Amino acid sequence: MNALLRRIRAAYGLAVARRSALFDLALATITTGVETGLLFDDGTPVAVTPVVVTVLAGSALLVAAARP
Repeated sequence: MNALLRRIRAAYGLAVARRSALFDLALATITTGVETGLLFDDGTPVAVTPVVVTVLAGSALLVAAARP
């Protein structure tokens, strides 16, 4: 019975770890998309620098979540 409980706990821990990583990825993707949409909401022409900075900020969210 103890071996079964250990396996259940291990599977639960793995599921929680995966869910957290997927949540972090989804959060970074959504916020980057929203920020990019807000950059060009008023009809300004597309510029490379603001898009690069926005994508780097979204990447920083992933790095901060992975290694706090």
